Amino acid sequence: MKTMLRQTFFLTAMMLTLMACSTPKTAGLRPLSPENGGTASDLKPLLKWTAAKDHGGTYDLVIFEAVKGETSGKKERLIEVYYREGLPGGESPDHQVETPLNPAKQYRWSVREREGDSFGEWAKMETQVFTGISYHRRVRLFNFFTP
Repeated sequence: MKTMLRQTFFLTAMMLTLMACSTPKTAGLRPLSPENGGTASDLKPLLKWTAAKDHGGTYDLVIFEAVKGETSGKKERLIEVYYREGLPGGESPDHQVETPLNPAKQYRWSVREREGDSFGEWAKMETQVFTGISYHRRVRLFNFFTP
């Protein structure tokens, strides 16, 4: 009986652990470079993303500096440091950041498609995690670090 209870407990714990893991899913356009979580080549990085299907318009781009602080009451605060609207598209859209970012910092960025005054959603990464009791949805922008 004890062996059966131990096996049941072990299998239940394994199932809950496996269910707690979730693969991130990209919503909107997908940033290509710098790689998510990677380090940019310099302080004015070249950002690249996937082209929108059947898109003849332009793109908007935003970069936030991720500031970790005890006083904000949150784990991370995002401060907008760069924004461009109406960037040209093409088959391989990209943008060279025009003003240098701060060294040795973490940044979050996103891009969206624009057609005149209409625009799509900001690209983001969504993760849904089952904790054994409920689902928790986590939404984040893509990130990179500066050298």
